[in-house]
Amino acid sequence: MQLGAWKSSDEEKRHLRIKVSSLQKAVEAHRKARKKLEQEKRELAINLKEALKEIKQLKEENDKLQRQRDRFRDMVFKPNKKRKTEENKKGLANNHLPQKKRKRGGQKGHKGAGRKKPEHIDDVIRVFLSHCPDCSTVAARSNTTENHIVEDIPPFEECHSKVVRYETEVQWCPKCKKIIKGKASGVIPGSRLGINILLYVLFQKYISRCSWEIIEKNLQLFYGVKVSRGSLVAMMHRVRKWLGPKYKNLLDTIRSSPVKHADETSWRMEKLGY
Repeated sequence: MQLGAWKSSDEEKRHLRIKVSSLQKAVEAHRKARKKLEQEKRELAINLKEALKEIKQLKEENDKLQRQRDRFRDMVFKPNKKRKTEENKKGLANNHLPQKKRKRGGQKGHKGAGRKKPEHIDDVIRVFLSHCPDCSTVAARSNTTENHIVEDIPPFEECHSKVVRYETEVQWCPKCKKIIKGKASGVIPGSRLGINILLYVLFQKYISRCSWEIIEKNLQLFYGVKVSRGSLVAMMHRVRKWLGPKYKNLLDTIRSSPVKHADETSWRMEKLGY
């Protein structure tokens, strides 16, 4: 058959059109799948970056906790001399050489854990001499300085209590036909001690685990607030009533806990077994 003399029939054209259409659909499906995979790839790359960042943070926190654990363990527990002796004997048996004694202080490659500098400076004080301390010659001022940052607490005479008198107006509501009175914000009802004293007492009692006697003395020494132990305990009972359902929910949570940490050691005060 001569080239160019052959002509396709209508049936062959129809098959070719169907095949081209199916191929176009397949190409479009592959294009959509590729776009979807590219989007998933970008999301996975973002998630991987965040996961690596989180792993780095967790590793740093883990190293910090391990250093704190080792430091607190050394502070609380005495070194086990018997175990060290056995380890030294074992080292002699295996290596035939005595193990080197570890030097005191930070080891080589140890990451320091010193106190960080404060993030803000409240005041700047320029220290200079007007005369030489050796020969009393007048000293010229200089622009060269050496910085030394000190973080301190205010002196005792500045840490005094703040006494506020709340004058609550007795008002009349013409619609309800009754007397109405406002409530001061941040004031415990029926208490002559402020909410900041309450927070201080709660912190000292349940976080620092101080006795009522120590809390009483600290309030008087640091803030000039004279209050008896009975008043502090009465304030705790008043706060319990003030909290209402929240206190009951907290008590139910403690009672339903499978493990409770309680210090049952007696604390003798003034020759009494309280």
